[in-house]
Amino acid sequence: MQCFGMMSIKHTSLVLLVLFALTNGASVGHAMSGGPCYDDWSDAGPIVRKEALMPVAEILKSVVRKQIGKVIKVKLCQRGETFYYKVALAKAGGTISWLLLNASTGRIQPLVRP
Repeated sequence: MQCFGMMSIKHTSLVLLVLFALTNGASVGHAMSGGPCYDDWSDAGPIVRKEALMPVAEILKSVVRKQIGKVIKVKLCQRGETFYYKVALAKAGGTISWLLLNASTGRIQPLVRP
């Protein structure tokens, strides 16, 4: 594996994905579960800290390690008192899928459509 300075290409890609997730979008939407979603990380970051949620970088490492797909977008969503990371993934063959991860535990959760 070639390295760029001290970081591997895989690590550099992860850092770029996190930066993309942190800077992409500035809107508040609704999760498939009907709760609010934050893709503006200036809004989501304070919630992550206040609620002592797993950092998005840690969640993304888990997704990359499990080779579930290429992360293209991450939102912080809330359903009731529980927070989730809603992750858009590019799969083999060009399909896009969504993954819902509990922001406290990192466990995969079923998507609930309204």
